[in-house]
Amino acid sequence: MVRTALAGLALALLGACAAAPEGPEVAADANYHLLIAEIALERGEFRTVVEEYASAARLSDRPEVAIRATELAFSLGYDALALDNGMRWLELNPDNPTAHLVLARLHLRRSAVEASAHHAARALDRGMPPRAEDYRLLAAELGQDGNARQLTRVLARLAAVDPLSGTLQLVLGQAALRAGDWELADYAARQAALDDPDWPEPQQLIAQAMIGMGLVEEGLAHSAALVESQPDRLLELEHARLLGATGRIAEARTILDRLAAGPGAQPEATRLAAFFHLQQGNLVEAWELFSELLNEGYSETESFYYLGQIAEEQGSPEQAQRLYAQIEGGPFLLPARLAIAGIHQSRGELDLALAALDVLASEQPHLAVQVHEFRAALFSDEGDLEAALAEYDQALVFRPEAARLHLNRGILLATHGEVREAIASLRAAYAIDPDDAAIQNALGYTLADANRNLREAARLVRLAFEQVPDSAAIIDSMGWVRFRQRRFVESLDFLEDAWARQRDPEVAAHLGEVRWRMGDRAGAHEIWDQALAEWPDSRPLLDTVRRLRR
Repeated sequence: MVRTALAGLALALLGACAAAPEGPEVAADANYHLLIAEIALERGEFRTVVEEYASAARLSDRPEVAIRATELAFSLGYDALALDNGMRWLELNPDNPTAHLVLARLHLRRSAVEASAHHAARALDRGMPPRAEDYRLLAAELGQDGNARQLTRVLARLAAVDPLSGTLQLVLGQAALRAGDWELADYAARQAALDDPDWPEPQQLIAQAMIGMGLVEEGLAHSAALVESQPDRLLELEHARLLGATGRIAEARTILDRLAAGPGAQPEATRLAAFFHLQQGNLVEAWELFSELLNEGYSETESFYYLGQIAEEQGSPEQAQRLYAQIEGGPFLLPARLAIAGIHQSRGELDLALAALDVLASEQPHLAVQVHEFRAALFSDEGDLEAALAEYDQALVFRPEAARLHLNRGILLATHGEVREAIASLRAAYAIDPDDAAIQNALGYTLADANRNLREAARLVRLAFEQVPDSAAIIDSMGWVRFRQRRFVESLDFLEDAWARQRDPEVAAHLGEVRWRMGDRAGAHEIWDQALAEWPDSRPLLDTVRRLRR
């Protein structure tokens, strides 16, 4: 547990500082803060722990204190303090690659790409050219925080310095693929393949990127050719995955059935088949396969999680909770515990939902930000805006420069009609990460919906549209900005396109209003009636219909 480990760490540091004082006054001050941190640790007051360690690090010239202060703040999610402590660590040990790696991650979390790339390069600088494995480990470390778009930008800067590294090009392409930048993924994969045309990883990436670019037949043909030239069960599994992802389930199942009948690949084939059944809504078949994997001891936590999802879909929340409760660690712990809280909320048991989240935060203090975010969503669903905002304020204590937190806080405020504060939060997000399409779209749409700064709104939404031209939400924003600018014909084109791509009550509200303003009352009623039948409780839809039909 975190508390036990941290307690031992604090005692060790106290002993180390006492044994080798740095000078009577400074040592006493540093030891005092470490002692206060120890007391706070026993009480579970983690914010005090990291604050006191930070004070000790500022006063002590021992690198060990700054290292531990950084590690504690980082592991518990207090990014601002971790950043300060990491800089102190570098003051005392300027060439330490681990310090640079931690700072690279922290800067990546706050969307500071240039600073992150600088520290990433310093982390790789060990007096010799980076090895292929160094690039893989760096990409894996930086990729833990989930921001593939920002990771892509950092790796692109490193690749500009070392363009001939095939492995660096490969990890760049893989990050670009996760970020949805298909063209960059394809380019980087082809650069990586120049090292060795028979290297399968870049060839797989080329196939994936081609499919992402809409070249489905070409991508599948490329993948099939790779399997034919290099028969390998893992390559065949990836080819089957691509077939299933493009809707060719029957062809994929043929491959999986053959692999399942042969040696060595049964669990992987069974797992992929289970996901295909989930994709098709075949819950009984998916349940059987995940249960089989569980009985074989393969991917146990993942199997428990998806069995819980299936139980929820089948209307068995008690069984779902029991399955989720089996997960005690790993990447599925957080979604499983959040799912349990969600089940309580769906039954009107808000107190039990909040209690479950309190237990999670106590057991896993490093998940505090995610817990606060989910609590905010619960309070928002209950209509308690003040409590929801308080949760976001708590989350921002941990990560004050997290663009996503400011974005979601702004969206929450806009949803509840607090336009001025919403725009302020969205501008804070935009100041941190001005290139993020979701932030551009949210700020631009909110400005347009409030009929404010329409020129700025149009510019922001256009920037988002240029990045993600297939997003129905952004196309809807394009249409709504045009409506506010009284460019009704253009507005109608965008909104018809958005509705064709994604049936959504807010899009229906917008499309109906444009038709209404253009004199097509029958068309407006038609779209509203369709949407109301599907979403009778949609607030944006109901507000629009009531306002215009009265």
